[in-house]
Parts: sequence; structure tokens; C-alpha cells
Amino acid sequence: MDSAETQWQSELTAMKMSVQGFISDSRFNLKDLKLYGSDIDYNDENLISGENSSDSWDFASESEEDDSTSGCLDYIAQETEITRFSSQWLESKCQELASRSQCLAADDLFNQITALISSDSSEEEFQCILTDIIGLDDMDFIIDIITHRPEIKAHSSSARVDRLLTRSQREEALKRRNYEHKNAQLKPSLSRDEPRYPHVFKAHSAGNILDSKGRKYGLPSDSKKISNQASLSLKSCPGSNNLII
Repeated sequence: MDSAETQWQSELTAMKMSVQGFISDSRFNLKDLKLYGSDIDYNDENLISGENSSDSWDFASESEEDDSTSGCLDYIAQETEITRFSSQWLESKCQELASRSQCLAADDLFNQITALISSDSSEEEFQCILTDIIGLDDMDFIIDIITHRPEIKAHSSSARVDRLLTRSQREEALKRRNYEHKNAQLKPSLSRDEPRYPHVFKAHSAGNILDSKGRKYGLPSDSKKISNQASLSLKSCPGSNNLII
């Protein structure tokens, strides 16, 4: 204990001697030393009043609000970009396509595309089948699905659990699909009228090739067939009766 106290006393004495030597050094004069901040010219007019201080705080709060608002907008934009190619996006696009074409129901189209996306088909096979389902009129839709197939597949697999319906919900969905199917507008009928020529027989014109008993008309038994390089002509003897075969 005495040795530690003696060592402390010796160190304290050495420190005092070094300080005295520093003060007595001719190179340093404490009177010539300037206090910290003495070169700053303070003026009461330049001081910020209470009103200006509140304005500065308002400006700071507004800048913080702008930063937070811009951050929220960036987050919303990023979230929108992430969830753009989700199952909800695919379902809405299928509804738009079904309303324009009226060839398939929106649910059937969505189920077909979802099953195709979840399948293990190759890229070429996937593109061909997808083009057959959607059609060449919606190439932008096809390109979006092909480009973002992994994202749509991930969202579809995660949304399968959410799409489980109760019995009442399934019955309600079935009624809604039946109502939409029965009340869907039909496309304008295509006119298949074509000019009819005498002695021209076609397979789909049943009235021209069938008699009253449903048998086809045939040529007379004494008819002759003359084959040429550029034409085929048939000659029938005058006064002969038609033969029904």
C-alpha cells in the first residue's frame, strides 16, 4: 500500500514539474493566447428570435415530412411493381380478355393459364400453348406472362390456400358462372350463303345429292368416261334413265 502511494506521489510531483516547465518556457505566453470562440463576432440582431426559431423548426419538420412521404411513395411504387404480376393481376387480365373476345369464360381462361404456368413444359412448348390459348391479338399479354412466369408462378402457388372456398361459396360461384354463361352475348352469325350453280353437287349440300329416300344420285349405267390431260368429260346416251345407286 505504501509503495503504491509513494509511486502516486512521485508521479504527481513529476506532472507538476512538467506543467511548471511548460509555463516558464519562453516560447509560450499565456497572455497572448486567445480563448476559444473569441474571434466570433456575436450580434443581437443576428440572433434567431423565437418566431424565427419556430419557423426553422417548421421547415425542419416539413423537410422530414417530405422525406417520409417520398419514402412512402417509393415503397408503394416498389410494392406495386412487385405485386403487379400476381394472381390478381392475371385474373383481371383474363377478365378483360374474356370480355373482349367472349370465346371463353374468365375463370376457365385463368385456370388454363395458371395450369400451364405451373406445368413443367419447356419454354418453346409453353410459348406455343400460351399463344394458342390467348391468341395473336394480345401479344403484350403473352410477352408479360412469358417474361414474368416465375413471379406469377410463385404468387399463384402462395394464393392457392387463399382460394379455398366453403361449400356455400362454391355454390354461389357456380350459380354466377351459369348466369354469366346463359346471359352472355352471342357473336354475330357468319353468313355462309354462296352462289349455287346447276348440276354442281357438293358434299355438304344434302339436298342436291340425296333423293327422298336418302340415297345418292348416280350416273346412268351406259355413261362413258373420257379422260384427257386437261379435262374430264362424261357422256350420257340420250333417252337413258338415271340410275340410283
